[in-house]
Amino acid sequence: MPGKSLIINVVIVLFLTGFVSCRAKQVAIKDQGMIMPPAPDKLPAVGKTLERQLKTLRIRKIEGSLSVNGNTMDVKGQLLLIRDSMIAVSVIPALGYEALRIMATPDSIILLNRQEKSYIASSLKSYFRKTGVPLDYYNIQSIIANELFYYNPMCEDQIVNRDEVNDETGIYYKLVCYCREKKVSSQTIRTHGGMVYPEEILIENYLDMVKSTVKYTEFNFYGNNYFPGKAELFIMDKNRTIELRLKYGQVVFDEAISVKFDVPKNYVKQDI
Repeated sequence: MPGKSLIINVVIVLFLTGFVSCRAKQVAIKDQGMIMPPAPDKLPAVGKTLERQLKTLRIRKIEGSLSVNGNTMDVKGQLLLIRDSMIAVSVIPALGYEALRIMATPDSIILLNRQEKSYIASSLKSYFRKTGVPLDYYNIQSIIANELFYYNPMCEDQIVNRDEVNDETGIYYKLVCYCREKKVSSQTIRTHGGMVYPEEILIENYLDMVKSTVKYTEFNFYGNNYFPGKAELFIMDKNRTIELRLKYGQVVFDEAISVKFDVPKNYVKQDI
């Protein structure tokens, strides 16, 4: 039975899904009105995204495995996303019952631990700061929705060098951030089939010594939306190595979503 620390790591990893990727097979894609990636000097400002035209996203079936420092467990779950409003995740271990339910908004997060009959309620900024996740709600939204986004280390006097690199591995974007002339982070972005949808994102935070990679593979059409069927995440710092491999099923875009999220009266509030 997974302990509390492992469950919390599941939460972090599920939110980061899409932050690490391996290169998918190149496939022939008919002209479906895809957005092509812009030249480096036309990229949005750091912190902005190139968004899909979606209002909601529901992934009814998520299956995969999570490894934290070599300890591995099977995970299942479901995910709901309402753009710029809410992300809800249900984590279901191999035994089949809901172990964890999460709801995040741009400002807050609530986690229900069914196993321990406890909950955490916090501002999202405080939760990410205390758990060491260097992202915000909109980064997470973009990661889940397989959108191109730019990592922002949130330091003063930023200078970002952006380049398009063409070498034996293909074409990719390279963004290096300097703060007060000190190199603080880098981000490498590979897009799928020459389109704007990320296939691989590698982020290195040199201040916190954290390296994260998101990989998306097995892209398919779900209605008019071209979306990955698998995602892999790798996070490594001086204290932990996390590997998450997920397979998506029953992906639905833009259906009406209603979420009921109540904290049972007998649940005990815990600190982060």
